[in-house]
Amino acid sequence: MLEAAIDIGTNTALILIADVSPPDKGGGTRKLGRVLEDHIRFVRLGQGVHQNRKFAPEAMERAVKCFREFKELCDRHSVPKIRACATSASRDAANSGELYDRVRKETGIDVKIIEGETEARLTFLGGLLPFQDPSKTAIMDIGGGSTEFVVLGNDGQVQGQSLDMGCVRATEMFLKGDPYELKTLEAMESHLRQVWAQLDPALQKELRDKEWAGVAGTPTTLAGIAQGHVQFHADQLDGYRMDRCAVGDMYEALAIESQAKRASNPLMGTGRADVIVAGAAILLTAMEFFDKDEIVVSSRGLRHGILLEPPAGRLSGRHSLPKVDWMRSSRSSQSTFSASILFTMIRRSRPRFCAQVMNRPVIISTPFCALITIAAVSTAARAGSA
Repeated sequence: MLEAAIDIGTNTALILIADVSPPDKGGGTRKLGRVLEDHIRFVRLGQGVHQNRKFAPEAMERAVKCFREFKELCDRHSVPKIRACATSASRDAANSGELYDRVRKETGIDVKIIEGETEARLTFLGGLLPFQDPSKTAIMDIGGGSTEFVVLGNDGQVQGQSLDMGCVRATEMFLKGDPYELKTLEAMESHLRQVWAQLDPALQKELRDKEWAGVAGTPTTLAGIAQGHVQFHADQLDGYRMDRCAVGDMYEALAIESQAKRASNPLMGTGRADVIVAGAAILLTAMEFFDKDEIVVSSRGLRHGILLEPPAGRLSGRHSLPKVDWMRSSRSSQSTFSASILFTMIRRSRPRFCAQVMNRPVIISTPFCALITIAAVSTAARAGSA
């Protein structure tokens, strides 16, 4: 049967229209067949929600317009069932009810604001790629308003934590100016490390032990940039292994670009250009904090989980998620011209990487990183002996 899933988040709204078949007789999840439509719209519903705790009028207008478009798309395919879920920003905004009453009246779409535990379960279910073992995989979902970490524990229960720190929220809190100043980037990174330290110790251990899968726009955009894409190709993104050094390269390159420069990249456009730096910082600092060398990229996510979950919401079999255990929070002196100039440039543009070179061994995973490492070490040595 044809069904549609809508995921309305802090920055984006996504719709997936696909054929869905019932679970096998032994239970388990439903199965996705032919995908007719899979689209993203940059709505920025969470504009100012962190500061004001309510939706801005212009954000509500964008959301309603988007729902009208999605309803027209569903009508074009005669979709009999639409399941719409709203997440972080809608949980935070005091006027969520007003928005979704209007959406229901104007489009007939009934939007459900889901709690963190439901979002975790569905994201875990939807974000897994076919080759991934649920028991050995951790999902990192970088949203606009929050970031979720989700694992399947040894007891077969989904365990996760939602932290109120997403790419839109971090941007609004820290990143001012264009381009950004180093001190604001450093302040954001320092805060993010404190946020990761808030995770439950048991979950932290799971995250260190398991392979990571990254879902949502930040990892898919970075993976596209790393592969030189100018358009979104899910088949080339799913399963792409992105190493930490490459994430660091892209973060620091994007951070020194102007917003206009980032927006000129068709993978970002204006909808992601102003939040991709914060998103990359979230990903990079988390990988550093948990000492993850790489992350597997998945273009799937909540919208897939919405369709995969049986209507009764009770799952069994390989992806069994019967219960959720949810824990919510919320320079050296100048000596020679060549040494001082090169080392200063490295420190300003790659402060984290330089610190890694000075303080501990660095995993070399790309030729560029190797070149920078050699330059940093040799230059620092010359500066120290001069």
